[in-house]
Amino acid sequence: MPKKSQITLFILMGLLLLGAIGTAVLVQRAPEGRIGFGKQAEFKTGTDLVKEEIQSCAHDVVGRYLKLFGMEGGALTLDVGENAIGIPVRLYYDAGRKTIPDAASLESDFSAVVENIIPACAQTKNPAFSVAELSPPEVKTTFGDSNAVVDIDYGLEITAANGEEKAAFSRFNLDYPFAFRHYLDVADRIAEKIRQDPERVDIVFLSQFDVDVAIEPRSEDYVVYTILDQYGPREEDAFILSFGALFVNGSGKNAPPVFINLEDSYNASVGQELRRDIHALDADGDTLYYSLESANPRISIDVSTGLLAYTPSAADAGIQEAEIFVDDGKGGLDRKKTAIRVTP
Repeated sequence: MPKKSQITLFILMGLLLLGAIGTAVLVQRAPEGRIGFGKQAEFKTGTDLVKEEIQSCAHDVVGRYLKLFGMEGGALTLDVGENAIGIPVRLYYDAGRKTIPDAASLESDFSAVVENIIPACAQTKNPAFSVAELSPPEVKTTFGDSNAVVDIDYGLEITAANGEEKAAFSRFNLDYPFAFRHYLDVADRIAEKIRQDPERVDIVFLSQFDVDVAIEPRSEDYVVYTILDQYGPREEDAFILSFGALFVNGSGKNAPPVFINLEDSYNASVGQELRRDIHALDADGDTLYYSLESANPRISIDVSTGLLAYTPSAADAGIQEAEIFVDDGKGGLDRKKTAIRVTP
């Protein structure tokens, strides 16, 4: 364990997206709407048609809107049921700018999805469906101990081009978990223990918490702690709070950078862009530069930000490999190989 002469703590938070840990909080939202329909018996065939048409365009337009909202990524699917449409929406937020979203930002962002995605889908039809606002949106956010619920009452009626087939949308609901509020409290307690005596942050101490905490010494200068969430093993349902203890020994010797979230492997699909923020710590606070080597020219990384980007082609199905580098410009270097599993 490093000496306890001087300690600087970096709180680094991330979402477990295909195994990635980031230095910004990326919080997975899994809102789920239940939308009622007017005159369903009378317009059953027409309603089904409208629902199916809206569903078919959702994936095409959602990416464009999410980018406009400043989100890191996301997905929207319409699950057509017998009596209602459910809209599970995953929005991945970069909360490095806003650690725990407030009511105003939640309401603004989710309202933008609701108010734009349905009309946008309607407009993609040729001839276009018409959209009528039956009532203006009314938004309310309620904060619980571990989540925020955003309710939107918004009356919309979509009519097919023939003027007869209609579907009336009314209520949308987003349930946004933020268990990381509790995790931040756990992290604060661990951080305080590190300040008091870094050599005593052991398994016995960590076992007192109701979350899983892992310790990973990365070098003489770093120890990375990760707190795993409680939502289950599925990658899309989990996020990680990661924070690193940086120990400065005052030796004057250059400390090399260390990757903190570069995974051994990632998953990708043909035609869908993979974007992962790769981060490293540097004990000296040096400016870091990222690069990679790969036989696949479509895999790239931003030299300044560490953003790994890759849109696989059909010919890429299988395993694609890359070696990622980070250097501090002073001879300090970290490197690691990663594999990207590409599926059709």
